[in-house]
Amino acid sequence: MASIAAFIADRAQRRINIDIRFDAYVISNLCHNVVLLAGWSAFAAPTVCSFIVAAPAWIAVILHLVGFLSSYGAFIIISSVYRGHIYRVVNLPLALTSSLAFAVWPAGGRVIYGWFFDLYLKR
Repeated sequence: MASIAAFIADRAQRRINIDIRFDAYVISNLCHNVVLLAGWSAFAAPTVCSFIVAAPAWIAVILHLVGFLSSYGAFIIISSVYRGHIYRVVNLPLALTSSLAFAVWPAGGRVIYGWFFDLYLKR
C-alpha cells in the first residue's frame, strides 16, 4: 500500500513548483500520510479483533493495546520520513483516532481498504 500511495503522491507532486506552491506540497504529503496511517489501522484493527472472538476480557484489552501500539509504531515510522512539525501534529492524533475507530468498527476498515487487502490475500 505504501508503494501505491507513494506512486500517486509522486505523480501529483511532480507538477508542483515547491518554491511557489509549498502549501500544496505539504497538503499532498498530509494526504499521503492519511492514506498510510488509516490503512495500517484498518489492517491492524480487524486482525486484532479476529483474535479477540474467544478470548477473556483481560486478553482482549491487551490485544487492543497491542493494536493501538502498532498504530503508534506506524506513526513513528512515517515521522522518520516526514520530519516536519505539522506532520507530527496531524499524524499522531490521526493514527490513534483511526486505530480507535477501526477497533470499534472493524468492518469500516474492510469497506474502505478491502480492495487493497484483497490484492494480497488472493495470491
